Amino acid sequence: MLKKILLLSAVCGTLVLANAQVTITQVNMPGVGYVVAQANDTAPTVSISAGGTNQTWNFTSLQNHSQDTTIFTNPNWTPFGSSYPSANLAIPEGNGGYIYLGVSSAGLDIIGFGDSSGGASFTPPQRFIAFPSNYLDVFNGSSKLFTMEFDTAGIGFDSIRMVSSLAYFSQIDAWGSVTTPLGSFNSQRQAYTEVSVDSLFLHYTANNMWQNIYATADTQVTYRWWTSDTSARFPIVEIKTDANNNVYRASYLLALPTPSGIESLEIPEAKGFPNPAVSDYTIIAAGHVKEAVIFDATGREIERVMFNAGKARINTAAYARGLYYYQAGNMKGKFLVGKNQ
Repeated sequence: MLKKILLLSAVCGTLVLANAQVTITQVNMPGVGYVVAQANDTAPTVSISAGGTNQTWNFTSLQNHSQDTTIFTNPNWTPFGSSYPSANLAIPEGNGGYIYLGVSSAGLDIIGFGDSSGGASFTPPQRFIAFPSNYLDVFNGSSKLFTMEFDTAGIGFDSIRMVSSLAYFSQIDAWGSVTTPLGSFNSQRQAYTEVSVDSLFLHYTANNMWQNIYATADTQVTYRWWTSDTSARFPIVEIKTDANNNVYRASYLLALPTPSGIESLEIPEAKGFPNPAVSDYTIIAAGHVKEAVIFDATGREIERVMFNAGKARINTAAYARGLYYYQAGNMKGKFLVGKNQ
């Protein structure tokens, strides 16, 4: 009888541990060189359930309408990194810009973005998730992002300023098991509410003061399922809703990220040749793709090459031997450089 009781206790304990609360910390975040691939469902039929403990979420019905690839690189390897000294991660954007992030033991922050126009900083940085993150934890904050300011001639004013401000509130409102086309994961759910306000200011010369003359507001709630599984390092699922809790977009991981790239047949591949390359490598992509970004195996950006008539030619003569990755629009690929000339 005692053996049966001990055995039952062990089984119950195992069941509890299999679907227990999770804690998210800095070690669950991506690092330099990580590549994340997500599938997007632009017309999801899922709904957001109430929060609570020991939940079960089944999102296997999510569709793969399009894909996004996110590459995490070192800010010091980017053209605008010196403007964001507190950043330790950067994400290249398709328009030639970069998003700059800061990861610490306190949380993940969005610091700003840089591009050829100069970029802008979040003041203070926008907190994305706080560490350690546990069930029922909450945090809130506000940030301003000065997007544009320029001189102009007007009646009584000489300058215009456009400002984007943001207020946010986060709560870990549930934990349990989430299942997607990728698999099942113990996770916690973060409900992240953002209220963004875009304002227009005029600088009046009579009193030398700025006055707000126009503002629009938009509310969005993003639900993110984070897992403590360190092989993920990114939300398993992200679901976006409007202010009325209507779901309009969902994204999920296509594969588990890796520090040196990602292997997944579900991500569309751009065509390239020859492979391995010796002195040059040519990428062929759809006509709307304008630029290819080349990275080495660590995620360091090597160069950017423009497309001409659907082709981008990369001069690899000065490349070191090894594996290289590229991103062209929503497509990605890789090639080997066999020897130098």
